[in-house]
Amino acid sequence: MAVKVLIPTPLQKLTNDQATVECNGETISALLESLEASCPGI
Repeated sequence: MAVKVLIPTPLQKLTNDQATVECNGETISALLESLEASCPGI
């Protein structure tokens, strides 16, 4: 399931200044792993 994650302004430097990032995951843990994979260091 795709989820749009809102990124706080201080962390947007880790997402190439994107305010939102779309990630996939069936659980919160999977979603966080997907977010880390697409935006290392977040």
